[in-house]
Amino acid sequence: MLKEILHELKNVNNRLDSLEQGQKTLVQGQMNLEQGQKALEKGQIALEQGQIEIRKDIAGLKENHGGLIKELVQNFAIYNEEIVNLIEDKTSALNMRVFHIETSIQNFKKQLQFMQK
Repeated sequence: MLKEILHELKNVNNRLDSLEQGQKTLVQGQMNLEQGQKALEKGQIALEQGQIEIRKDIAGLKENHGGLIKELVQNFAIYNEEIVNLIEDKTSALNMRVFHIETSIQNFKKQLQFMQK
């Protein structure tokens, strides 16, 4: 009878050892999960900070974009005005040449008419 009780106690002891080992495994798993969760939290914080920086960069780009467009329009207006002035100057010079040629032609015609008389 004592042998049976001893045998049963050994069985209970073995089961308790198994339960204890299972509990240790669960505790280790929980610790691993907690470490993973902490790593995820750090990663999430880093992502949020990156997102904040991206938003700042986008806001800066939008601000610069408006200024660049304004500057581009102003520069285009300046160059357009310069082109118009250059064309007007060249046209004026060409008109003066044409006027001188026409005047010379008229003078030659008058001389020819005078000589023919």
